[in-house]
Amino acid sequence: MKGSLRRALGLMAATRLGPGLRMSGVVVALWTCHVLVAPVLGAQESAERRLQRLRPGQTIRLRLTDGRRLESRIAAVGGDPFSISLTQVGTALTLEAIDSLWVRARATGRGALVGAGVLGTSQLVFWGLLCGDHPGQERVCSHGVTATMTTFGLVGGVLLGAGVGSLVPKWPLRYFRSPLGPGLAIPLYR
Repeated sequence: MKGSLRRALGLMAATRLGPGLRMSGVVVALWTCHVLVAPVLGAQESAERRLQRLRPGQTIRLRLTDGRRLESRIAAVGGDPFSISLTQVGTALTLEAIDSLWVRARATGRGALVGAGVLGTSQLVFWGLLCGDHPGQERVCSHGVTATMTTFGLVGGVLLGAGVGSLVPKWPLRYFRSPLGPGLAIPLYR
């Protein structure tokens, strides 16, 4: 027992790479971070480039560096220097004036998942109980009916949930001023 515990702790403390080569836990952790984090850091792009994905007509919420908060539709995006023109504000806002920016979206996908889960599960339980084997009783329907009706429940739940979710607005954060500087934003855009 003691020997197997020592071997397990030895495997946790060091990883064998080959004949005679060992890598300590710290090196394994650093290497793992390098492999997992380096591609993400390399994929960072400037705030201007990410915010150019915004389209005229989208509704956004802004918190400006002077403390004001605005909610308006985008009239135009781009230019040199980069700016966002809003229908509510007469002038274009530069990136230096924006502290954070949210874009209005819909919860259609989440609604579809919830609808499918609720309606599909309820259909599976109902038809499973109705069509299941009951001792001393004749079977009312086959298992194929259970599968078919559960599938209809799933599809109906997806459609109903997507419809309800499309009515629910959500405001994902797309940009905020990084403490590192105005041009270095933390990637939030999907």
